[in-house]
Amino acid sequence: MALNFQQLGMLAKLKSAFSTFQQQHPKFMPFIHAVKGDACRKDSVIEISVKSPEGRNYTTNFRVTEKDLELIQMLKDMQENQ
Repeated sequence: MALNFQQLGMLAKLKSAFSTFQQQHPKFMPFIHAVKGDACRKDSVIEISVKSPEGRNYTTNFRVTEKDLELIQMLKDMQENQ
């Protein structure tokens, strides 16, 4: 699948935004690398929690499926091909 110029521009913006995110949140990627090595496999449960500035908590979770792992592998492959 070939990308058009607009899609290439969006990918460039995404790469720049992700670089900024990594600089602002230096603990996040080491956490992801630690998790992907052992914990992220079929039937693992991923839980995400967000606390608003007012103190309200929002939490959700999901069980990792084979399709999720396929998506993660696709994202890894994209990163390696850059």
